[in-house]
Amino acid sequence: MKLYWSLKSVPELADLSSTDRRRVWRAAWRESGGMSYAEMAALGLAVALGATLGPLAVGLCLGIVGLLIMSRMVNRFRPAMLVARRRLGLGMPVGRADA
Repeated sequence: MKLYWSLKSVPELADLSSTDRRRVWRAAWRESGGMSYAEMAALGLAVALGATLGPLAVGLCLGIVGLLIMSRMVNRFRPAMLVARRRLGLGMPVGRADA
């Protein structure tokens, strides 16, 4: 699984201006349903578990649980970005050789 550290590095958003990238990202977040209550509860439990063990454990627990949640969310989020682009009238992404 490839990790994207900024909106500009996401292939579906790379050809847009920074303002349009944020617009598509927000629309796709709403389209995909954002985070479910179960996912938010899992993050809360990770913080609670980590807090009992110390500050380093909080980061470790959040990292592990967050990675699992985000990898699951990407399956429903990337198609939502394409739908949001079309809905906002920004067309389809330009093909990339490395994508």
